[in-house]
Amino acid sequence: MNVPHLNWLERWALRLLHQSPRLGLVVAKPADSAVLSWSMKPDDQVARAIMKTLLDLPDQDDEPASMLLERLYHAPSYGEQQ
Repeated sequence: MNVPHLNWLERWALRLLHQSPRLGLVVAKPADSAVLSWSMKPDDQVARAIMKTLLDLPDQDDEPASMLLERLYHAPSYGEQQ
C-alpha cells in the first residue's frame, strides 16, 4: 500500500485499520492527493452500498450518500444489543 503524502506513522495506522477484522469499511484519501485507499468486508451490505455509491457516482434519483451515513450513525454500535 503506497499512499503518498502520509508519514510512516499514518501509513502504519492505515495498514492496521485495513487489516482489522472488526471494521467493515476503511476509506482514506490524503488531503493533497487524488489517491484513494479503501478496503471492504465482502459480506457487509452497508459497506458495499457506500462503496457502490462512491464509485458509481449515482444519478440524482438515487438515495444520497448522506442518507447512508445517517443510517450508519443511528445503527447500533459493535457488540450493542439491537
